[in-house]
Amino acid sequence: MVPGDSAVVVDVTVVSTGADFVKCHVLKQQYYDTPEIRTWVSEKAECDHGKVTFTAAVFNWRGAVAKSSASDLLTLGLTRDFLKLLSVVTLQKGYDIWTFSRQSTLGKHRS
Repeated sequence: MVPGDSAVVVDVTVVSTGADFVKCHVLKQQYYDTPEIRTWVSEKAECDHGKVTFTAAVFNWRGAVAKSSASDLLTLGLTRDFLKLLSVVTLQKGYDIWTFSRQSTLGKHRS
């Protein structure tokens, strides 16, 4: 990025299947859009305070992506293929976490 252009803060989050995608996306944007964070980012990116934007990459544990997230990410230059890859990674890592958790829980009950 060229200093002085703009900056985008993207927070990635994985939510449950029943979560309201729109609400989750908006809450993530609001969480980061504070004067302190906006100032810090604008200083680091060497851009105008008003050129800092906030978005979220919201996926559920099954790999579905929020429409608002997909739209924002595509606007930032990510491709549909890359979003598909992120969905697959979300599924894979979710399975890894589930497997680890299951093994940890089963191991505790055996002792």
